[in-house]
Amino acid sequence: MTKKIEALRYELEKVSEYAVMQGIQHKEVCELAGISYSYLMQINAGTNASTGRKKTLKTIQNLINCYRQLTVKKERLLAELKVNL
Repeated sequence: MTKKIEALRYELEKVSEYAVMQGIQHKEVCELAGISYSYLMQINAGTNASTGRKKTLKTIQNLINCYRQLTVKKERLLAELKVNL
């Protein structure tokens, strides 16, 4: 696997770990990205080598963006949460 794919997979791992700590479900990301949960697990394990390099790069970057998008949305909702006393 190329260095760029490995670097993106590492970034995906770290972004997804943070997102999960914030309460994001992997299945939410799959729905947003339009992929199956099993395909996400293949990407995380690095076993999706049957797809082309460009498609793999694009898919991993899209997943990173989806995790970030959902995390930002959750953080924004938390910041807007106010209790009226």
